[in-house]
Amino acid sequence: MSNYLINTLAAVATAGLLFSNNVFAADANLKINVTGANPHNTYFLCIANEGCVSVHAASQGKVFPLTPGKLGQAFVLNSHNLRLAHVALPDSCQVNVNSNQTLQVTGHITAGAHGEGFINDLGCRLVG
Repeated sequence: MSNYLINTLAAVATAGLLFSNNVFAADANLKINVTGANPHNTYFLCIANEGCVSVHAASQGKVFPLTPGKLGQAFVLNSHNLRLAHVALPDSCQVNVNSNQTLQVTGHITAGAHGEGFINDLGCRLVG
């Protein structure tokens, strides 16, 4: 197995564990309204120290718990080929999220030449 694949699997497994642990500590919410997600649950938005969340589940109305503070690095994971693509966070996403607030993320997901996911027109809005 290649080092890239091993590192990707380790990152996803760690992120998933961190996300499941944060469910009990989170006082804020993450709401994602990113269009272009397919019904095959292919793309996940991964946030450092939070975990990975399904873009498809979010498009169906799922709201995710979020630990208060600033967002770390973000990536889009294609779960079918395990490709990661870094997401450059615009200024609107680099905010301090407090307890009882919701960070709403918007944009449009598209596939790159190798199946990696990119979020175009990414923007964030803090509610609450």
